[in-house]
Amino acid sequence: MSCNPMQILHAIKQPARLIESQEHIKVISDMQHQCKLCKARSGSLLIIPHTYKCIYNNSTDLQNFIIGNRIHHESPIDPSKCLVVLQHQYGCISNTTKYTTIGTYGLGPCVCICMRARDGTLTVLSHVDTLTQNILGPHYMFPLDTTDVYIIGGDSQSHNLINNILELLAKFNYKITFAHILDSTSNSFAINCITGETYLNDEIIPTIDMLITKEQEEYLTQFELQIRSGIIYPLEEIKSE
Repeated sequence: MSCNPMQILHAIKQPARLIESQEHIKVISDMQHQCKLCKARSGSLLIIPHTYKCIYNNSTDLQNFIIGNRIHHESPIDPSKCLVVLQHQYGCISNTTKYTTIGTYGLGPCVCICMRARDGTLTVLSHVDTLTQNILGPHYMFPLDTTDVYIIGGDSQSHNLINNILELLAKFNYKITFAHILDSTSNSFAINCITGETYLNDEIIPTIDMLITKEQEEYLTQFELQIRSGIIYPLEEIKSE
């Protein structure tokens, strides 16, 4: 049973940040403030990460939010038929390609978006983060009524990224088949294009199940990245991460 992205947005919504009273703030410098109550210090953005018991800490700190259904695998991943997608990449497989399974790993702050045609003809999986431009670009080809949508990954630093993804999916009326987000651990995900069988986290051993080979490059595409602080990471650096 699929769910509306707005349902998830509502469930994971963080309360507005409480504004500190000036009497509780110690100005250490123009780049750093400190809370006199919990002694936590800010970074250069002057946002103080108040400790759990501080009166200014009202975060819900959701962890391991799971909703929807997925098809659990009956057989292990065949590494020779698994296309591996790295950070800032997306990959596409079909029922006629050499690779029948597509997956990714190392999903901490990063998020995996996967769309699969239910007739098993096409699957696109992307590994995105806050630098990624046109996040849903590789997925627009999928029709609304015959597509399974999976969202995996993200942690406490990823609320804005996940919110953006969910808002985009809602804007184009996609329903989410399965979501496993805001986990405190590094996530892995893979799916068989033909059968729809999925593999999640401890069901995958990345170093064994996901072998990266040179010949996989023709199935992968690099995302364009946003410029941050006037610097854009070269392609060579992205591949080496």
